[in-house]
Amino acid sequence: TPVAIIKGAYRESQSIVVTDLEHMEEYADKLGMITTVIVGNSSTYNFNDLMINPRGYKSKYSLQAEKKIQN
Repeated sequence: TPVAIIKGAYRESQSIVVTDLEHMEEYADKLGMITTVIVGNSSTYNFNDLMINPRGYKSKYSLQAEKKIQN
């Protein structure tokens, strides 16, 4: 499960780590009172150091283009 650790957001000392729950403990020094932790879910994935969480429309709706029937 992807995890983002943001320490000192919008400050000069800001640092961002994108990791996973298994390796989060390796960054214990980043956790503190000015840290925000974002935990993804089973559909969240990492792409170019970003956490992407699909909205779920793919499994909820049929997104195939409708075919027009010509008479």
